[in-house]
Amino acid sequence: MRKLGIFFVAILLLAAFVLAEGPQAGNNKIETGLNAGVSSQIANETAELQTAAEIQNQGNATQIRAEERVRAGNYQLESGEQVEVQEGEKGLIMSARNVEANSQLNLSQNTTGNKTRFTVHLSNGLNAEVKIMPDAASERAIEVLKAKCEINNCTIELKEVGSGNQSRAAYEMKVEKKVRVLGLFQAKIQESAQIDAENGNVIKVRRPWWAFLAVG
Repeated sequence: MRKLGIFFVAILLLAAFVLAEGPQAGNNKIETGLNAGVSSQIANETAELQTAAEIQNQGNATQIRAEERVRAGNYQLESGEQVEVQEGEKGLIMSARNVEANSQLNLSQNTTGNKTRFTVHLSNGLNAEVKIMPDAASERAIEVLKAKCEINNCTIELKEVGSGNQSRAAYEMKVEKKVRVLGLFQAKIQESAQIDAENGNVIKVRRPWWAFLAVG
C-alpha cells in the first residue's frame, strides 16, 4: 500500500512537471517565431536601404559624368545661342557673335541632348551659372561706359568678382579713351564696368575721380 502511494505521488509530480514545461515550450516557440520575423524584417529593410543607396550613388555618378570641364569646341546654349570656345595662352576664349572674352575661371559644362549650360566654380565653394554671353555683356558695358570699341581699346574678361558670399562670375570690360581735360589738355582715361554673368545686371562702374572734367 505504501509503495502504491509513492507511485501515485511520483505520477502526480511528473504530470505537474509536464504541465509546467508545456506552456514554457510553447512560449519559447512563439518567441522564436517572433525573433525570426523581426530578423527577417530587419534584413528586408537593410536590403532596401542598400538598394536605395546604390541607386543614389549611380545617380551621383551619372551627374558627375555629365558635368565636364569646358573644352574647345562649338556649343549651343539652352537659349539657342551659339558659342565658340577656344584654348588660349592664359585660359579659355569664349566667342559669341564675334565678341570675345578671355577667362581663367574653372568652367564646367553640363550637356543635355544638344543643349549646354556653363557653370563657374567660385572660390567660396559655390557655383554660378553663366547665362549671359560675351556679346550681350559687351553691349551692356558699352552702353554704360558710352564707349566705341572700334575706336577705344576695349577688352572683356569673364572673372570672379566680390568676396565671400558676395562672390560671383562677371564680365569686366575695360576701356581706354582719349579725352581733353577741361577741354584743353589731352589725356587718356581708363574706365571699367562689371556685368553679372548670370543676369546681365551692372555690378560696378569705375572711373577716375577727375572723369567729370574730361571731354571725349
